Amino acid sequence: MSKQIFFLFFTLSISVILYCQTVEGYWRGAVSRDGSIQITELLIEKNAGGLKALYSLPDLGLFEQSADLVFKTDTSFTLKIFMGVFECLLHEDIQEVTGVNNNWKPVGLKLHLKKMSTPPKSYTQTLVDVKAATGTTLKGTLFTPTRTGKRPLVIIAHGAENPTRTNWVYTSYAYFLAEQGFAVYVFDQRAHGLSGGSTEATLEDHAADIISIAAFFSKASFIDQRNISILGESRGGWAAVLAAARSKIFSSIVLLAGPAKSPIDLEPDVVFATLKKDGYSASAIDSAMRYTDLYFKTVKDSGLYTRLTQQYEVIKNRPWAHVLQTPEREGLLWWKKQLEHTGNA
Repeated sequence: MSKQIFFLFFTLSISVILYCQTVEGYWRGAVSRDGSIQITELLIEKNAGGLKALYSLPDLGLFEQSADLVFKTDTSFTLKIFMGVFECLLHEDIQEVTGVNNNWKPVGLKLHLKKMSTPPKSYTQTLVDVKAATGTTLKGTLFTPTRTGKRPLVIIAHGAENPTRTNWVYTSYAYFLAEQGFAVYVFDQRAHGLSGGSTEATLEDHAADIISIAAFFSKASFIDQRNISILGESRGGWAAVLAAARSKIFSSIVLLAGPAKSPIDLEPDVVFATLKKDGYSASAIDSAMRYTDLYFKTVKDSGLYTRLTQQYEVIKNRPWAHVLQTPEREGLLWWKKQLEHTGNA
């Protein structure tokens, strides 16, 4: 009996090893639908827990995103990527994978991948910690082109809506720029992702962090000190502008949806544009704008707080009130901190 159990265990072990070896590696092909295709890459590697799968859709700027890979049998599995879940078959004899996703209507998606040699990368990725001037540890990933010589550096400062360096928006910029020969540092802003620090940080704090990062990498032998740039999105764009105004270490900045106004000037525009887009009447928009104007006057003059709360009581149940800043003192203090370095406080 023990010999039979051992033989069964041995057979199953060999089977698992063989299918892992078969599916492990680099696969390239496309997702197709109704005559159009999307180039698709899949990298399957062994890790401590079994298999790890990463997929890339280069035309969409998606690189090395985590994929869910679940085997049903030795040759059938489900694969979840950006377009959804595919029911897949592994064709070991021809080293191909085919799959379908019929959740797309009226025409489903088809997947066809061929196993290939893993292409060499033109850059490396390294986790790098940077100490801010305040002592806060900023966590980030450095993309370094493999070519020799000094590389220009781009520091990517994320926004508040996509608040970590792992978001595909920022990694897509990093992969693209690294392919073009730029060193790229994507980091979690303080109190976001894995970085330390307080959520009470001001835009000035974020700008100072970017300057600390630039100073840190300017000492690296592989970085061109004369070519250090910032790519800032949304709130990261605000911080980028402040950083460039505070330090001459930067050669250029690029803003992606980066506000060209201070926070106090931008927020009323956001309220107006949102309510207009949602189809509210001119009188509703006028009421919302009058409240917003009073809100930011109260940020500057706390003596107006009673008047602000009274006006909010009048409008708080209006269908558009969710767009407005509510009159909690904590929120007013937060705005005060954000505004004190913009020249509007």
